[in-house]
Amino acid sequence: MSDLIEYLRDINPQKLGCSISDIYRMLLRVPQFMTRNDFRAILSKEHKEMMEVNFSSHAEPKHYHVRGVLLYGAAEVVRSRICMDYLEPSRINKFGDLMKISHDGDRVSRAGDDGNYIPVKASCSDEYLNNLIADLASEDPERVLHGQLYMQPGSYACSTEQIDRMVDIACDVPGVVGAQIAGAGLGGCIMIMARKACVAAVEKALIKHYYKPNKLKPDIIACTTTEGAGLAQF
Repeated sequence: MSDLIEYLRDINPQKLGCSISDIYRMLLRVPQFMTRNDFRAILSKEHKEMMEVNFSSHAEPKHYHVRGVLLYGAAEVVRSRICMDYLEPSRINKFGDLMKISHDGDRVSRAGDDGNYIPVKASCSDEYLNNLIADLASEDPERVLHGQLYMQPGSYACSTEQIDRMVDIACDVPGVVGAQIAGAGLGGCIMIMARKACVAAVEKALIKHYYKPNKLKPDIIACTTTEGAGLAQF
């Protein structure tokens, strides 16, 4: 099966002709955490230049959450395929749910009981994956749904506390379907899917709970989606 995998996008049941449980079993064979030296020891010399270029872009962490990143990527591939089925008025809330799950994969903080944001302890342990395998085999509808690959946030962790706050503020406004980080991460902006009637309420909530307390000038752009690009044939 390994000869069918070249890119992260290839780790999906449809391409590999395997079950979701098999994907989780594959991830169990990957270390949960790896250091830079671990990467250097495992990858071949042809990858050395690429590794060092990537390493030079950031300070060396204690370790990388390799398994969590792989789970995030594999799940995002599935979410990107099924989300098109939800772009209908009657199913738009499901699209928003996928946005929230996706952001949880990028999330680095969450509000505690006192309202202050605390770091998220990402986990993609053996126990976590084995529980998902057990969920899929349980035949209990709720557990089977919970075990689906597209339901897993994984741990890409490219958000910031400020972005997490803004996403949560937006999602608390009635009429907001979903919200998540946008762009390449590490700051930037968020995108919010909201019903037209609640756009003003979203702006008000963000200004009151985020921009004003942080003495920042509001930078909110209300957009209406349009049909995407297409191929013109003559």
